[in-house]
Amino acid sequence: MPSTDELSKLGSEDELSKLSSEDELSKLSSELVIYSSRLVRAVRRQLGDGHRPEALRLLAQIRERGPISITALAQAERCSQPTMSSAVRALESKGWVRREADPSDARSTRISLTPAGTAELDRAHDNIGAVVADWLAATDHSTEDVRRAVDVVRAALAHSEVEA
Repeated sequence: MPSTDELSKLGSEDELSKLSSEDELSKLSSELVIYSSRLVRAVRRQLGDGHRPEALRLLAQIRERGPISITALAQAERCSQPTMSSAVRALESKGWVRREADPSDARSTRISLTPAGTAELDRAHDNIGAVVADWLAATDHSTEDVRRAVDVVRAALAHSEVEA
């Protein structure tokens, strides 16, 4: 496999065609991560201070996983339990999440979204989608191209060893 320096010199389609299929997949996969990160940063800049990525990420985790304990949420976000407790308190103060008794353990609580939290997450996703859709409208990519790109990323995440 080519070194990182060799890969960084490759960029044009002609240069990429010189790589083996495995090397090309590795190079393109690296670019997928790099450009995905850049896209996220560009969206954050465009949406400004009203966009709270950390809060939105937690709301999305809670929606995806259903009622969840602070411990499980901290593990999913790879942070300490005290850090997660503080983050959840901030979401609670906005009325976006609520604590409920864990039916399997009366000493424990689970965190779930409130209707306001669901509305906030939906509003943020709509804003993010509108920003990126505007950018994509200025390109020659079709809705089907975007759908395929989403499918590729979704499939990669489904086969990853680390939960997203």
